[in-house]
Amino acid sequence: MDWHVALLAFVLIFPVELPDKTFVASLVLSTRFRPVLVWIGVGVAFGVQCVVAVAAGQVVSYLPAWVVHALSTAMFLAGAVVLVKTAPGADVAERKQEEELSGQVAAEAGSREAARPGESARAEADGPRAQPAPAEAEGRPTGEGTDAAAARTSGQPRQDSRPWRALGASFLLIFAAEWGDLSQILTLNMAARYHAPVAVFVGSWVALLTVSGLAVVAGRVLLRYLRLSLLHYIAAAVCLAFAGVGIYELIHGLT
Repeated sequence: MDWHVALLAFVLIFPVELPDKTFVASLVLSTRFRPVLVWIGVGVAFGVQCVVAVAAGQVVSYLPAWVVHALSTAMFLAGAVVLVKTAPGADVAERKQEEELSGQVAAEAGSREAARPGESARAEADGPRAQPAPAEAEGRPTGEGTDAAAARTSGQPRQDSRPWRALGASFLLIFAAEWGDLSQILTLNMAARYHAPVAVFVGSWVALLTVSGLAVVAGRVLLRYLRLSLLHYIAAAVCLAFAGVGIYELIHGLT
């Protein structure tokens, strides 16, 4: 494996993905499910997306070399333009995305709870509830029930501890959101340009895993101290650097 290409892929994808909507999605999911399960589900989705992008890049690589270089350079320039255009409103867009995703995840969780069959019928068939234990009568904490009530009264979302639900929700949300995303297009671009599919896959996937890991562990802190608009400009500068190399190689190849 070419570690130089893997490092280049990481350096390109990491700053591009950091201010992306998937960072916010991972953050929101980690408030509803266990963070480690969210990270695994998100990571699997990213892995599938990277495989698809690298495979498509391998197909493109069979075109003539000058065509691949020209398309690659154009993609890098287009990525820089998109990042610069979206930079001024990135912070406002992040807040809106977080609100929308929070509502979406909460609605899905509520619909799943409502869809659980037979619970209300069983509750009615069981008859009247038993008298509360002395600890309940005296208002002392009684375990998970009290914790759940405290979470509801404090307004904090209650985490769902079921592993498969966390993995499934995380995978499906990111898998749907990443199709045609800038990071996927640039991964395709790298695979077509450098003819090192394994290295591009590893570099891109590790970059995406790093971003999602930061989101679920310290996403709220990062958003408090980092401006997404600045991250957009940094990512645009990285894309411009790759485009500059491509333009130089094109001119050098034509002379």
